Amino acid sequence: MVRQNNKSKGKAGRKQDEVWEYFEKKALKSPSHFLGECQSEIEDYYKIENYQKDYSSSHHTGEFLTSEIKTIIEKISAKKFSAIVTDNAANVRLARELVTQEYPKILNLRCIAHFINSITKSILDHSITTKILAACNTIAKFFKTSHICHNLLSEYAKNLEIEGGGLKCFIKTR
Repeated sequence: MVRQNNKSKGKAGRKQDEVWEYFEKKALKSPSHFLGECQSEIEDYYKIENYQKDYSSSHHTGEFLTSEIKTIIEKISAKKFSAIVTDNAANVRLARELVTQEYPKILNLRCIAHFINSITKSILDHSITTKILAACNTIAKFFKTSHICHNLLSEYAKNLEIEGGGLKCFIKTR
């Protein structure tokens, strides 16, 4: 079987889009270089201004956050905003509510990632979940410490075209 020369395909044989092809030809100086390049391209295309500010020395009160959000909305124009999405910390939630009261066409949304994280943490606090995770960790450790079983599991995963690098142990991060 003759393999075709597909320069536009990546290591996995999938077609790459133009962004990845560009960065494949140009060496990255650091991970932030990629972000800087992408942001630059987006800014050039959409004429986006950067509104990142350092608030580490400011008190994050609801009123302070509200005034900062309103300043950005006024600079850009309320017509260009459809929603404000944040986590559900008390001061941030208050700011979101105050801004959406003044701008009723802007939706007040809680970040779904934070919401799912909160639900997951609640589920993991139950005793049955702790027992299940402990049993799963025991199984994962068994396959990691037994060379024969680890190789068998890897072979079956390869034959069944299962990707992901094997079994992982659960580790509580926060």
